[in-house]
Amino acid sequence: MDLGLSTRGRNALLRHGIRTVGQLITRSRDDLVHEIFGLGTRAVTEIEAALYREGLGLAAERGPQRYRGTYSANTSRHTKNHYLWLTPPVTEEESKQAAASEAATRSPA
Repeated sequence: MDLGLSTRGRNALLRHGIRTVGQLITRSRDDLVHEIFGLGTRAVTEIEAALYREGLGLAAERGPQRYRGTYSANTSRHTKNHYLWLTPPVTEEESKQAAASEAATRSPA
């Protein structure tokens, strides 16, 4: 990945395991600022400018999302993160259907 980034920004990305442009563009600005130690707003702005020069951009901001899947008490954090990364977010319609189904099973007949 050669976007002409500063050494600090490049090293922060490498420490976090981001080695390709493809891995970088899947992250949002918020993800970069809050998840990568040593990467502040100035470095993220530099990354955005470098991607813009290449005709690319960071991923859109993601709001709070609920995900499919259930976890047991002894499911590791690592496994949960894989589920979150690989499973598509639950839509509002699916969320309403699940709530209605759960309410129907809990109500005494």
